[in-house]
Amino acid sequence: MGGIACVGVSKAGKNDGEIWATPTPSPCRYISHAFCFYRRGSSLTACLVNVILPFAELENIHAGERAVIEALKYCSPDAENRRASEESERIWGEHRAQKNKFFYLLVKAVKTRNESLDPESQKLVDMMLLDFVQNGMELAEDNADELDKLHQNNARIEQLCLDFQANLREGETGEWLTTDELKGVPEYDLATYPF
Repeated sequence: MGGIACVGVSKAGKNDGEIWATPTPSPCRYISHAFCFYRRGSSLTACLVNVILPFAELENIHAGERAVIEALKYCSPDAENRRASEESERIWGEHRAQKNKFFYLLVKAVKTRNESLDPESQKLVDMMLLDFVQNGMELAEDNADELDKLHQNNARIEQLCLDFQANLREGETGEWLTTDELKGVPEYDLATYPF
């Protein structure tokens, strides 16, 4: 598995000021942290402080890195960086689609514990549980075949989205219009795209 972990501005010797990315296992690092986290704890002791908040902190730590990686697929002039960004996004998507059942049970235990939570914490618990439900965790209890089909469909949708974005970004075709067909377009817009 690959991804982008190192993002920065080039130094002298490399195209000065160019943004670059190095394919390294950033999503894999996050996923390994998440799986270590999933394994600790038990349904009997699960609560906001020992399950929900540490996981939210892990998510927050990696959110900024994920955002930069995702942005590179749109703005990097280097095709290799764009492909690495897309691969990282695919790995994140696979992980999201196949969330860990043990962690789902911990979050469910926090919800059923009925701790006295402030509204923000309650919303966090509810949103985490909803995310698991939307990724088919309740299906796992009843029908593993339906869950596998859901994961396959989600992976296919993610891949179609990545393909669409790549085609849109890298396509060299366009819609050509005549001056007459542009009647009604404001003058300042026409000045922006001279023809």
